[in-house]
Amino acid sequence: MLIKDNISSSFYQSTIYSPISVKGIGLHTGEVSQVNLLPEKENTGIYFVRKDLSNSSIAAKTDFVIDTNFSTTLGFSSRHSIKTIEHLMASIIMLGISNLRIEVYGPEIPIMDGSAYNWIEMLKKSRLKSQTSPLTLYTLVRPICINIEDSFILAFPAPRFSISYGINFSQTTIIGNQWFHSNTEDINTFKNLLSSARTFGLLKNVKQLKQIGLIQGANLRNALVCTQTGWINGPLRFENEPVKHKTLDIIGDLALLGSLPAIKILAYKSSHNLHIELAKTIKNIVY
Repeated sequence: MLIKDNISSSFYQSTIYSPISVKGIGLHTGEVSQVNLLPEKENTGIYFVRKDLSNSSIAAKTDFVIDTNFSTTLGFSSRHSIKTIEHLMASIIMLGISNLRIEVYGPEIPIMDGSAYNWIEMLKKSRLKSQTSPLTLYTLVRPICINIEDSFILAFPAPRFSISYGINFSQTTIIGNQWFHSNTEDINTFKNLLSSARTFGLLKNVKQLKQIGLIQGANLRNALVCTQTGWINGPLRFENEPVKHKTLDIIGDLALLGSLPAIKILAYKSSHNLHIELAKTIKNIVY
């Protein structure tokens, strides 16, 4: 065992005041889904319900992650599942929401504009309702290291959540090597610097991904696409928008812990798979 954890409870749970309903296309399935976000009582947690299939709930926890290939999927089986939950989850966790019922009519969370910005705006308009039960928070006393070949995540003890994230697209000069660092624990920092960073892909990979059943709903309005030397649907919202979007993804995956852990993260060429392994490691050592 590399680490020993403890849990502190210095913050309180919250939910939303007003229901939210939105409909949109899924990035990978290409199917239109409706999502209803509903207030929930304290100590319930965040959970999804595939209303078009049954009333069975899928807890927003690492135990129910069944796929991490190009997005994070929760569920019980390939049919009874919900794809691409990470942008919505990042918005929920950054606003401090801890109890929420998420009803989904369809197989995937809508991609919106490829970022988390619209989710943040809708959740803020709903307003937050403070609750009386304490929020479970995770802290580390020793580091964690998770890697696959040259991709890795290091997590260190820290008084609050912060992250340094790096990507390296050496064969795609328009992206190249990018780094981003921030204390994203602050909602204004998240909204201004990360929430509007959009998902992206390489034009040369589009045909292959579509052939294997992915990105069926992708278009130039919900995903950035680049050649080796330029962006087809620029301009970018940020000079380093690709690495900012990857940072958004890891926050959404760590949201399956129920709250952002008090850690300092150094991630390089990471993936949804490594993000989820980090979350599982933190949770399993605590429990």
